[in-house]
Amino acid sequence: RKALILARMMGWQKEMGDIQLESMVPADLAQENMPLDQFMATGLQSLDKAMEEKVQAAKAKGAVLRYAATLEGGACKVGIVEVSRDTPLGRLRGTDNILTVDSEIYSPSPLVIQGRGAGPMCTALGVLADAVEIFNQK
Repeated sequence: RKALILARMMGWQKEMGDIQLESMVPADLAQENMPLDQFMATGLQSLDKAMEEKVQAAKAKGAVLRYAATLEGGACKVGIVEVSRDTPLGRLRGTDNILTVDSEIYSPSPLVIQGRGAGPMCTALGVLADAVEIFNQK
């Protein structure tokens, strides 16, 4: 949803269906393809093993994995990406969110906006912002 909001703020005419979404859960382990009890018994272990392999492969290259959105050249992609630990996204910790703007102007150092992305106060502010937006549309 955040990728869609950013795309629209950039003036792109996008809908949710236009975003290339890579789920963290492979299709064969998804809820519609595997009952919950089976997922908890075997699927979760399989998912953990696959993710650990990705983590170790990234670590061997001095990188980390992040679930991120990329908006570039009119395309919106959301999924797991491998990034250097030395980048703003690679240094991200905890529940913070980060937005980096890479452009001709902000090169080689991107413009970075970072802040808390979860927790009771953030959630409350998000709900309040949604309520204000709904009120303003009436």
